[in-house]
Amino acid sequence: LDPANKAAAVMAKLTEGRGNYAPQDGAGEMGYGGAAPSGGGGIPQPWLALRNAQSPAGLMSRKLLDAGRGALRVGDLQGAIAHFSRAIQNDPRNADAYFMRAHAYNLSRNHLAALADAEMGLKLFPDHVALLNAKAWAKNRLKDYREALEAANRALELDPKSAFAMTNLAYATGAMGDKARMMELLRQAAAMAALTNPNVTDTLL
Repeated sequence: LDPANKAAAVMAKLTEGRGNYAPQDGAGEMGYGGAAPSGGGGIPQPWLALRNAQSPAGLMSRKLLDAGRGALRVGDLQGAIAHFSRAIQNDPRNADAYFMRAHAYNLSRNHLAALADAEMGLKLFPDHVALLNAKAWAKNRLKDYREALEAANRALELDPKSAFAMTNLAYATGAMGDKARMMELLRQAAAMAALTNPNVTDTLL
């Protein structure tokens, strides 16, 4: 068996319901882990992102983002991607729209497109935990395990309680050959996720 099968099973449980992992008002998200956007290193400051969000185009972007989340909830991945794409067109600084489209691309198994969106969003907000996790997920599926480890570790630095980051870390660790460490990390991820998704724990039994 693929050494990452257990990690893949936990990842599947964490992403059940698809729309349940969407950020809420840009301040974080369930499943992926959350952190408010950072404004360091020449990146647009949070107040600037907020100002953009209150513009007519920004408000339309948020409306389209919500429509995309609704499409995800009913499993309409292509419809969701279309909504998120229009959200980005209306507000190219909407990091949550990049995350949600990356998430939808990952669910569609278009991991190259997911990676491109995650990296674009991270240029805006380098400390966006959901984007780091989307990047780690894509890197794992593209078998770039070292970069997946780097992204997952950074996400855990920012949000030590992110079950999704821990699962990404476990996936990469197992794929690189350390199955014992992978199982240890998966148990930690299951414990983190148990409050919101008890089925994750059952996956490891």
